[in-house]
Amino acid sequence: MRILYIHQYFATRESTSGTRSYEFARRLVEKGFQVSVLTGGNTGEKLLGRPVENVEETTVDGIRIIIVGVRYDRTASPPKKALSFLRFMWRAAKVALKENTDLVFATSTPLTVAFPALAKKIFQRTPYVFEVRDLWPEVPIRIGILRNPIIIGLARWLEKKAYKHASHIVALSEGMRDGIIARSIPAEKVTVIPNCADLDLFGPQAPPDPQLAARLRGKFVCIHSGAMGRINGLDHVIDTAIWLKQYAAKEQATKEHAVNERPTDDIAFLLIGVGSERPRLQERARSAGLDNVIFMDPVPKQQLPGVINACQVCLMSVAPIPVLEMNSANKFFDYLASAKPVIINYGGWMKNVLEDSGAGLSVAYDAEALATALMALKDDPERCAQMGANARKLAEREYDRALMVDRIEMVLRSALKSDAKS
Repeated sequence: MRILYIHQYFATRESTSGTRSYEFARRLVEKGFQVSVLTGGNTGEKLLGRPVENVEETTVDGIRIIIVGVRYDRTASPPKKALSFLRFMWRAAKVALKENTDLVFATSTPLTVAFPALAKKIFQRTPYVFEVRDLWPEVPIRIGILRNPIIIGLARWLEKKAYKHASHIVALSEGMRDGIIARSIPAEKVTVIPNCADLDLFGPQAPPDPQLAARLRGKFVCIHSGAMGRINGLDHVIDTAIWLKQYAAKEQATKEHAVNERPTDDIAFLLIGVGSERPRLQERARSAGLDNVIFMDPVPKQQLPGVINACQVCLMSVAPIPVLEMNSANKFFDYLASAKPVIINYGGWMKNVLEDSGAGLSVAYDAEALATALMALKDDPERCAQMGANARKLAEREYDRALMVDRIEMVLRSALKSDAKS
């Protein structure tokens, strides 16, 4: 089967972005599929070592990569990001219409990747599967990024068309599935395939990064890796770091803690990533004189296991907006595979998974709540280790990438078969 896999942010393990599309694509190639990935200029710069202006091709692990010279900057303003989405949408559609393929697999975000798939369906009757990684435009509307009623109307129109004309839809969580079904889409047309754990890459077998481990020695470190945008709600980390500092100062002043008790000021936060909020968060940390918050630039995916293994606890943070609770972020599964306790500051399906498996905790979006949870784990190494072991077992049992690629294969083959009958 020939598949055109459309993903504007396609990334390999040498990149600092999520690698879901790469991991699936290379495994589909191993299964005998012919996979061509249609992606943006950031991928080209990483793979070719130079900017891509027009359209160029390369090959990675048997995957044919078609690169459209449209860059995307995660730190850019919303209007500039929207321009990048629109430019890729038009240029990718032109390229897609020239491709001879049996099936299109388009993965969002952004929602605009559905447009090239729609063009293939309308003009060439090529079926497509649409993957929903976040409910667009619902998420940007709820967090206030999309406000113009005309743009909202156009986005909702594209969403409706994308769902309607897809042969099948893949959702990354049950909440996303429910949101899609609420748009009058038949339940049998939607399959949940969450993000996955790369057990060969992440795990206790990866040695801790030596330089980082030396820098963090003596600290109980909570790591948050990934984007630093508005939806990530990382003010929660700064607020918690301030709370811990104030608490430690009170302890010292009143001398209430026992002589052999570990002080609370040995808890630190490692924030890895870039995004529109990072400069402001760094300024907050500097102004508050926080030495317990460390900012670090993104590292390639293949180096991230060593960074995580230099830390003790992993944090998933989002802003306190209910629609964000249905997320299925890559880092959650990286953390599980790394055998680390996972703390989230929201509810939803991940809360249920962590509590049922004993792999972590859900706390309120509140500085004292997070601080209290971290102090409790720091003072109970056995509990911390058991949570980590439970996390790894959960990753192996439920989220192994090999299991999920089999599900993807079934969806793709079923979509092509059902379209042939119609």
